Amino acid sequence: MSAWEEALASARTDPATARQLLGLLTGGCHTLDGFEKERASLYEEGIPAEFLPGARELGRLDLIRPLFPFHGSGTARPTACS
Repeated sequence: MSAWEEALASARTDPATARQLLGLLTGGCHTLDGFEKERASLYEEGIPAEFLPGARELGRLDLIRPLFPFHGSGTARPTACS
């Protein structure tokens, strides 16, 4: 069994290992879409979805579109860069 296969086997039963693998695979992601594709690939490898946090839960706030606070109209709006 390769080191990768051993890591996957461990991640299927250990949430901390699953989180570490997700962090390793998504560290270079620059988009939420890329992050979600890597997350989905781990799920397809048999890692339970509840072991794979979303970008916000993993601390990847750089991938979440920020919203300005309410501006007069009472509704939040996306930033100009989103």
